Amino acid sequence: MAASRQKQTSALTSKSLPNHKPPGSILLNVEWSFVKAVHIGETITATVEVLSVREDKPICQLRTTVRNQRGEACLHGTTMSYTVALDP
Repeated sequence: MAASRQKQTSALTSKSLPNHKPPGSILLNVEWSFVKAVHIGETITATVEVLSVREDKPICQLRTTVRNQRGEACLHGTTMSYTVALDP
């Protein structure tokens, strides 16, 4: 059951990452720690912060945090993402 909750938290977090129309974003590296269980019926909020963007390529380092309705961290970590720019 805990694995299922981790998948739900991962799915919410993945939806929060840059995900534009094709080809979109490619996750190059993900380092997430699941630090608190998420229970059925809880409200969770994912926050993604851009830490850095490479000047030579569209590669971003992102900090990800998921919190429950009490503000407690359930997941935290970083992601490296290759994001293709949107067409004007």
